Amino acid sequence: MVDRILFLGTAGSKEAVGKQLKGSGGIVIESGMNQFMIDPGPGCLAKARSFGINPRANTAIIVTHTHLGHCNDLNALIDATTLGGEDRHAVLLCSKSVIEGTENLKPLLLEEYKEQLERAIVLEPGKKVGINEVEIVSTKTKHSDETCIGFKVYAQNYTIGYTSDTQFLKEVAEQYNDVDVLIVNMKEPLMGKNKDCLNGEDVVKILEVIEPKLTVLTHFGTKVLMDPIQQAREIQRSTKCQVVAAKDGMAINPTGFARSMRQQKLKQFSEETEEGSE
Repeated sequence: MVDRILFLGTAGSKEAVGKQLKGSGGIVIESGMNQFMIDPGPGCLAKARSFGINPRANTAIIVTHTHLGHCNDLNALIDATTLGGEDRHAVLLCSKSVIEGTENLKPLLLEEYKEQLERAIVLEPGKKVGINEVEIVSTKTKHSDETCIGFKVYAQNYTIGYTSDTQFLKEVAEQYNDVDVLIVNMKEPLMGKNKDCLNGEDVVKILEVIEPKLTVLTHFGTKVLMDPIQQAREIQRSTKCQVVAAKDGMAINPTGFARSMRQQKLKQFSEETEEGSE
């Protein structure tokens, strides 16, 4: 399996999702023999079929919070992954709200489908979970669902960060200072106004704090969808960092941006050289 990040949809706002201006099926990360499906919003299974993704191959499902654009198809996805519970092989990693709900939100995961899983793990910021050779570390956000999380995927050769939905805070940005590829949910364009999510200026601020090898914008509102490529170009021009706008069905091989792997090899080479010269 070739490692890749595949976008099953790039719609983010309620209007963009409700009108299906773009798909809202979430993201797939394939790393080694592992397949992770992330934030399965409306149409997840249909988009998975369209782009050649087999839910039965899922190693884990990751859901960052209970807003419908991120979790609407969770129960259906579990059913498809486990063949109706006949093959309990998948793990669910999710925010507390997905399983327990919050004061204002009911839990999304139904008990019937929870029982189909191998296990379900609630993630809070800073929690680490090892799945085969991959380590997943949850990160904090500031969002209307107070239990919302982002995360980082530490694969053997690279690190991927995913902000989920969040406001900008320097401490939120700093969590991703070691990632090679950063996936950013940007609902609002440059000069956009929405206190509960990131806009273009916020992305610029993030990239002033950290310098990933590649930043991928997704989860767009209707204003961004008017010209997401131009938004990415403007942010890249401002930051001098490589920035692209995702589109439905786009695939990226993260190994091509494996800065951490190269640095590790250079450090190891330097140490071996020093030892050899003694």
